[in-house]
Amino acid sequence: MAFEFIMGTGTLKVKFMNIPVVIRRSAPWTLACAILFFSFGCQKIKDILVKSPPEGVVKESYSIRAMGYQQSVTVKASPKDVYELIGDMNNPILPEYKMEETKTGQAKWDPNVLGSSFFVTINQMGLEIPGRIIVIKTDKQKMWWVFDNPLIFTVQRWEFKPVREGTRLNFKLDYEILEEGVLGQLIKLTEFSGLMEGMRKDLDLTLANIQAHFDPTLDPEELVALGLRGEDYETFLQAHKARTWVDAEPEKVTEWMFYNREHLESFFPGKIDEDHVESFLGFLNMSGEGVIYCPSTYQFGGLKFNVDLFTTVKQQGRETIYRMYTVIIGDMTGYIQLEVSPEAGGSRVMATIVTEMPGSASPRMMDTMFVTKRISEPLEQAVLSIKRGVENWDEV
Repeated sequence: MAFEFIMGTGTLKVKFMNIPVVIRRSAPWTLACAILFFSFGCQKIKDILVKSPPEGVVKESYSIRAMGYQQSVTVKASPKDVYELIGDMNNPILPEYKMEETKTGQAKWDPNVLGSSFFVTINQMGLEIPGRIIVIKTDKQKMWWVFDNPLIFTVQRWEFKPVREGTRLNFKLDYEILEEGVLGQLIKLTEFSGLMEGMRKDLDLTLANIQAHFDPTLDPEELVALGLRGEDYETFLQAHKARTWVDAEPEKVTEWMFYNREHLESFFPGKIDEDHVESFLGFLNMSGEGVIYCPSTYQFGGLKFNVDLFTTVKQQGRETIYRMYTVIIGDMTGYIQLEVSPEAGGSRVMATIVTEMPGSASPRMMDTMFVTKRISEPLEQAVLSIKRGVENWDEV
């Protein structure tokens, strides 16, 4: 985890994994930043004192608190028209987003294409967080986006159902609550300062704007002035981690991991679709900017699952994070992550899987729990395979 602090006129910029978070000066944020500086200093002292590399594989499983906000509204238009409006980034219906131009070499935004993405900056209560919206599921009735940012895991779900009056638009936002470490302290203070309520009000305004776009008799401001129209709920994410120490520099570790197909298949928990292997390796070898979409397959016993992966790469100094977003079964989203960073004269290699937890006892829930458990089992084998492969690799 790398930070860079830059003081500017009226703002404070915090850089995390090359993502600048802009904080406008205000009383709550000043306190938050003081805690951030103090915590970061303590962590640096700890890093200096810990010189011996850890032995073996360290495993961890735990739950992550998450929150959600959902709302349903009726729109006087067809599902197709509503879908196209939401997917059109030229329409100013998302007040919490500030659109950014697509970077050189990236495909243009198309909400009908899996893996399509665009850059945004989310603005709330003086906090500006840049990131990327990625399409992870799309059809005539659904459009799901994930917000790609190393700070927090966030999923937006838009669903369109035809009704007599037009369209029943169902919206859900699920977001991870960081409670530990430096960023956890910052998030706790942002909740205190009203960040989350500001976000919910903006979401209400977004849906009111969509309704008013097709019904000029409606005034969005009047609709939201009556109070929050949706409802909050609490949920959890399930996380599994495995990490080990490798006696090699981070650059050698990442080179070995994606050097060729044989290396990839020795540790990767799934099988990348045959037509996508070479482009997948090329993207990761170049630490590509953007998103690469790859279908893959996971097989456990007699069960076989097709899983779409949407992979991004983040680099800060000598630390690299490969994150693969996915929809695992049905409605369960999550991500698989590989992280390589310098540690004790070598490298720390960590594999993580984070998934949503199903909310009811059903056959789908049982399948999901089975798959997430079985996917988590290869994490230990993955980091050990990387360790053995790198430390015994005779470079060409």
